[in-house]
Amino acid sequence: MSNAEDLDEKKEGLMQADEEQKKTMRWERPLLFPVGEPDPASLEYEDLEHLKDGLVTKSLVNFYLRHLRVVGKKEVTIFKPSFYEELLKDEPATVSDESDILQSNFVVVPAYEK
Repeated sequence: MSNAEDLDEKKEGLMQADEEQKKTMRWERPLLFPVGEPDPASLEYEDLEHLKDGLVTKSLVNFYLRHLRVVGKKEVTIFKPSFYEELLKDEPATVSDESDILQSNFVVVPAYEK
């Protein structure tokens, strides 16, 4: 066996071992975002496990929406779920956010069915 073949074989073995490690990596405490901020979104490892089955949890949606709110401050306006509930009452909904929705590229209104 040549050195190149031996190196390729070792590399393949390491890649397989790395994939096995990724499958078993878990975290013990909830993942919080943004860290150090009041009322951070939290995500449990089990929420990611549901993605493998094609399911999305409320925690995962909240975590991603919080990430969008922090990362895309001016591009994205995200309303709280209570905003949608107010709209369902067929009354004007209160916009308590200081962002200007007309200046945003995207407006997100999360709607949860009970």
